[in-house]
Amino acid sequence: MQNSNPPEFYIPQEEPVRIKEFLMRTLYYWKWFAVSLIIGLAGAWLYNHYAPPDYEINATVLVEDEKKGMDMAGLFEGLNMPGNVKIQNHIGMLRSYSLNYTALENLGWKISWYENTPFYDKDLYGSEPPFIVTATANKNNATGIPIHITTVSDTEYLVEADAKTPDNTGKELQITLKEKGVFGQLFEKGPFAFKVEKNNAARGDDYNSCYFCFNDIEQMSLIYKGKLDVKLVDKQSDLISLKLIGVNPIREMDYLNELGKVYIKYGLTEKNRTSENTLRFIDSQLLGVTDSLYKAESNFTNFRSEKKVVDIAQETGLVLVKLKELESEKATTDIRLVYIAKLKKDMKDSRQMKQMVTPSVAGFSDGTFNSLVAKLIDLYSKREVLAFSLEEQAPSIQLLDKELQMTLDALGKSVDNMQSSMQIESQNRDNRIAQLGGQLSKLPQNEQTLINLKRRFDLNNDLYNFLLKKRAETAITMASSVPDVKVVDPARRITTIKTGPKKMINYLIGLILGLVAPLVLLIIYDNLNDSIQTKEEVELRTNVPITGMIAHNDYGKDMIVIEHPRSSIAESFRSLRTNLKYVIPGENQKVIALHSTIPGEGKSFVSLNLALILALNSKKILLVGVDMRKPVLHKFIQTGNKKGLSTYLININTFDEIVEETGVENLSFVPSGPIPPNPAELLENEYFGKFLAEAKKRFDFIILDNAPISLVTDGLLVGAHADVNLFLLRLKYSHRNQIKFIDDLGTNKALPNLGIILNDTKMDGYGYTGRYSSYNGLGHGYYDDSPNLGRFALWSHQLKSFIKRRLS
Repeated sequence: MQNSNPPEFYIPQEEPVRIKEFLMRTLYYWKWFAVSLIIGLAGAWLYNHYAPPDYEINATVLVEDEKKGMDMAGLFEGLNMPGNVKIQNHIGMLRSYSLNYTALENLGWKISWYENTPFYDKDLYGSEPPFIVTATANKNNATGIPIHITTVSDTEYLVEADAKTPDNTGKELQITLKEKGVFGQLFEKGPFAFKVEKNNAARGDDYNSCYFCFNDIEQMSLIYKGKLDVKLVDKQSDLISLKLIGVNPIREMDYLNELGKVYIKYGLTEKNRTSENTLRFIDSQLLGVTDSLYKAESNFTNFRSEKKVVDIAQETGLVLVKLKELESEKATTDIRLVYIAKLKKDMKDSRQMKQMVTPSVAGFSDGTFNSLVAKLIDLYSKREVLAFSLEEQAPSIQLLDKELQMTLDALGKSVDNMQSSMQIESQNRDNRIAQLGGQLSKLPQNEQTLINLKRRFDLNNDLYNFLLKKRAETAITMASSVPDVKVVDPARRITTIKTGPKKMINYLIGLILGLVAPLVLLIIYDNLNDSIQTKEEVELRTNVPITGMIAHNDYGKDMIVIEHPRSSIAESFRSLRTNLKYVIPGENQKVIALHSTIPGEGKSFVSLNLALILALNSKKILLVGVDMRKPVLHKFIQTGNKKGLSTYLININTFDEIVEETGVENLSFVPSGPIPPNPAELLENEYFGKFLAEAKKRFDFIILDNAPISLVTDGLLVGAHADVNLFLLRLKYSHRNQIKFIDDLGTNKALPNLGIILNDTKMDGYGYTGRYSSYNGLGHGYYDDSPNLGRFALWSHQLKSFIKRRLS
């Protein structure tokens, strides 16, 4: 009976993408989309009206390449900073934590006041706070804790706080406080110590919704550093744009302007750092030279007065001039050697090199040596700037470190060579001074003493004049210094841009979310739910024809075609009766077997009402309960089950004994009988064939109500004797894999003449919808039992029909 080879015309195909079906399901759930759209737009409206506004505050800084003021390169070599501006260094410094911290410290934002609103806490910066709170300098107050102050009387107030804050170990510490304080006196409880005074300039309304908290300046610096946007206005320009976005434009404006002032001051300080170091060095040298010069001058003057020595011989004067030149050179060499020794000691220490004076101050005129020292100082400064914004492993810092090492190596060799040559030069000079000193020793004692006193005076006087000259040059350089940066466009209220909430974008987001949310839920539901939803699903998955569609039973009755003959469900059974005329091939084909693949699909209900509707057409019908495992049909008819098909098959009762009248004209009934231990074996014996042969002689149609076919073999055994095999599929209950099971039965010819009945479809007054797919056709809306759908149903049907026509 079974054929394992499918017919030649059957070619398995991949299931097509059911776009039309999905669109129809989406249309069915239009109420979901409508509600979701309303919620999305309402949420956008609430956000637009109650969310804190965002403001964009901008400032512009100009970085100048050209030096302004007096150019001191010719006057004092080495004191001017390099003129090549690295714009990225300026951007890095503006983003640095140090500058942001300094700006916040200068602003003094140790306390912030806020006002509670239904959706956010409003920053009261820029307006008068309700009270003046002064923190004590000798105690750190807990930061980030909302502190509420309420006036109790003219002299007292109430302090309330209830929040958590991390302690020194990082654990959360609960702070609960409710204490009274006196205006003007120190309030010291728990982690707080401050004074509270009334603010007469504050507004007069209620401040119960206001609170303040102590700020952590370090944490605020990190926050502002993170949200500060620093970038070039244009790649070809030297203009830097500073941008902040915040909810309080006054606070952000003050911060940007203060940051600009701090950076200008920092740049000027860095620019004058070399000059300041030079001044300190010269002043320290002048202290010793001034004392020595005063003593030398006093000794020389006093000696001439006491000894009456007025003049020196001409020959001695020439020796003295030479000796003075040598000693002046020796003093210069000694200063250079001291400078060289300090340079060798500090050249690998960036902090000490920042304090190093330029070589020209010590009398060095070697251009290569001077440029190497200046380059080393500049490289250390650049590395310090880059370290503010980059990690140590950054490629820029790695390349800079290599350049630093090369400069250190070159400078080290230059220093060693210079120190060696100066030591040799100093030794030769000492020998020449000793020779000239020998010539002077031949002079009279008074003249020798006078010469020595004059030598000391002249030496200190020359050195003093040299240092004074250098000091004046350095002071001129500092006076002519101007910052390399200036604020071209400070942050102003008039240039502030309100950037949020962005109403149209928020409405668009609400609209999109309102559409996407139910669509996503529908897709998830569609993928997780494998139950059959529409007639089209069945048609796409099988070649077995759909014989009929049974409407949903809204009445809770079993014999629905008798009790509600004008209902839509009764009409669906009439349609099934009509369709069976085209399915049953001949007059002798009388046996109709109804099957299901799983329990609960309504097989017994459909069997009963199909038998009833055929009986109403003046046909003699025999309804047989073949399900001998879990019989329910006798309960629908309200009869007993002590005898029936099972007792006939074991030869206990005759055919006439098991056939019962139902009270419905032309309808007889054979119950399944007592449940036997071996239903399949009973159905395979010869008595079942004899039973059907006898029934065909007496009745026009035999309706067989079988056991679920996928659970047991009973249905296959019975279906082999049937002329028509109808399978029940219940919408929203049966699964899609059941369709494949039925299709395989038809493909393999396991059962003859297969058909499918869709059970539990919906009626909208114009046809079967199958929840959201219609069984097209008009003419069923006139039933008096059907729901009164009204004008809205008509509009809904017309809209669905129009969409389906467009999709087709």
